[in-house]
Amino acid sequence: MANLNRFLDAFSVRAANGPLHAFTFRRGGGFAGREVERLLLDKGIRIFERTRLPSGDLGFSVRADQAEWAEYLLCRAGVPLTCELLDPANDILLNGDPSEPRSFLDKIVRFVDWFTAG
Repeated sequence: MANLNRFLDAFSVRAANGPLHAFTFRRGGGFAGREVERLLLDKGIRIFERTRLPSGDLGFSVRADQAEWAEYLLCRAGVPLTCELLDPANDILLNGDPSEPRSFLDKIVRFVDWFTAG
């Protein structure tokens, strides 16, 4: 019976709001579900179908036509998304540029390499 109720609920939400896109993120890391919802709601993006996955991750859906904007906002804020990104360029917002030096020693080595190469 619970599965039927869940199906009917999902059907009615999608009928009223159109196609949805699902996001998942890791709990902790400074973000609770309420904070993520507030982040998106402040920009006019409503959250639907809130879920807790067996792994402990949290999930939710947004309207498909708002999904790319929502993903950008989430990545810019540093929300630890565990779902596949719609725009791979947003990975830099989440994890930083891998070609960018991270430590002071890396910056010195890059400078010396640049200085001696030119």
